[in-house]
Amino acid sequence: MSRWLLIIFLLFLGTGCGLFEKNPPPLSPPATSQRFLGTLSMVNEAGNFVLVDFGGFASPEPGAELLVRRDGREVAKLQAGTQIRRPFAAADILSGNPQAGDDVWSIAPAKDENSVPPEISAELESL
Repeated sequence: MSRWLLIIFLLFLGTGCGLFEKNPPPLSPPATSQRFLGTLSMVNEAGNFVLVDFGGFASPEPGAELLVRRDGREVAKLQAGTQIRRPFAAADILSGNPQAGDDVWSIAPAKDENSVPPEISAELESL
């Protein structure tokens, strides 16, 4: 009997019970986390706008501020437009010098196409 207890004890120690983690995960994400959204497909400098390929990612709300990064550095700021034809969307250039192939990031969370509006969510909770 004591042999089985010893085996179980050693197995428990070998798996690392996880009670004493050195770096526990954060409780909540940072308030201003940036999310990758897509890449620039085209830049129209004369019209001061770009065409963003969002691929499978959700498009941001019209008017949302977007960051453009190249090689890990911020190179431009955009404002999401209302012209959306999945997977592409137009955005106005606010500042900087974007180029085709640059990465587009969002500061605010992207629109979740599967989310429930707050008023409907409250109604469902009351049922």
